[in-house]
Amino acid sequence: MIHPADKSGQLALVVAEIKQKGQPSEPAFDTWNLPKKSHRMTSLMRTIYLCYSFGFLLSRTTAVSLTAASVHDESLLPAPILYGVHASSYSTEVVRFLTQVTTDNIGLTGMKFFSITRSFVLTVAGTIVTYELVLVQFNSFQQTSPLNMTNVCEVK
Repeated sequence: MIHPADKSGQLALVVAEIKQKGQPSEPAFDTWNLPKKSHRMTSLMRTIYLCYSFGFLLSRTTAVSLTAASVHDESLLPAPILYGVHASSYSTEVVRFLTQVTTDNIGLTGMKFFSITRSFVLTVAGTIVTYELVLVQFNSFQQTSPLNMTNVCEVK
């Protein structure tokens, strides 16, 4: 008997047994012993896991993106308060801070190529949805049309 930690050796023995006898003496994988109903359950469990992991990934990405976008949103909050400063308290520091808050683009960036704002997150989400819709439409056209894909752009 092979040690359970030695999976490659066990697999080699099972393959050798199959070549000699036509079937292994003991199953190499647990799923061979499961009845057909369990295979459907395994498929159902995989589907549930896929949906759960995709939803979790999507919600985590959305949360991180919106949190990054909130940095820009929070940077705009001091401006109305600074505009409301009374004239007796108005000083050079208030003017400098107000100028900095209103003119600087404060927020997280992607190597200063783009700033992550709510509008940027919405634009990226819209682009992804549009791309997926184009892929779905192209796939349905490709499945229903017997034409060669090089002839798609030809005018008839």
